[in-house]
Amino acid sequence: MSAERQLLVTAVQRMTLDDGSGLRTTVFFKGCPLKCPWCCNPETQSSKPETFYNEERCAVFKGSKYCGSCNDIFNLENTCPFGARESVGEWFALDQLKAKIEASGYRRVTFSGGEPLLQGESLCALIRSLKEEEYNIAVETALSVPPLAEMFQWVDEWIVDLKFQSPYYTFFPTIKLSNATYRLVVFAELLDNIDWLSWLVEQLKNYSVNSIELLSYHTLGHAKYQRLKRCFSTFTTPTAEDISRISSALVEAGIQTRYLHI
Repeated sequence: MSAERQLLVTAVQRMTLDDGSGLRTTVFFKGCPLKCPWCCNPETQSSKPETFYNEERCAVFKGSKYCGSCNDIFNLENTCPFGARESVGEWFALDQLKAKIEASGYRRVTFSGGEPLLQGESLCALIRSLKEEEYNIAVETALSVPPLAEMFQWVDEWIVDLKFQSPYYTFFPTIKLSNATYRLVVFAELLDNIDWLSWLVEQLKNYSVNSIELLSYHTLGHAKYQRLKRCFSTFTTPTAEDISRISSALVEAGIQTRYLHI
């Protein structure tokens, strides 16, 4: 692998269960061209390193006149002694990231984000190197960027996050993948539009989606928006009745469903 190539990562998480088959390591890449209003990982949107700011740990915010560690809460040149500032996003050389993946102890790895395909060339080189050691590779993507052709011979599992939440947000994937696992985040407001379910079925059939995983909207990312000083869009977590209604409509149209509550 080229020593010059690097990948911008926000986190490497061990023991993940819903990011592909089996117990895995999931690598979250930084950078995404989409801005889904329900995104639970806002720190992965920007393609540059950022700063989390925690007011509860900031001595100045609490009224102290004696903390002179920084003049700017987003200046990371000096380490905050109270942990009020935290860098988000780290550049890894490919060999460094590969070593971190290997250290997790699992032979299954998922590349997620953000949009991992934004860093396609470097990611492809890492995938190729891992496949030489017989790793199972999964890529979770919105297909906002088309995969490099070489990837198809190395990637074992594709997980596609669909953005068919009209009128709140809509994005159509750049390509169709017949062998992918498809996912869709759902929230109660979608059902306010009486035409949404029939429109959803139409779009899924257009992309030859015969099976889909429904993910319940949640607010676990709220604290991250606060620490990034960004506005948080609030939706309503769907009830069991909401999920049943969506699932029934999809099954009736010949589309199998699976519900993931995260």
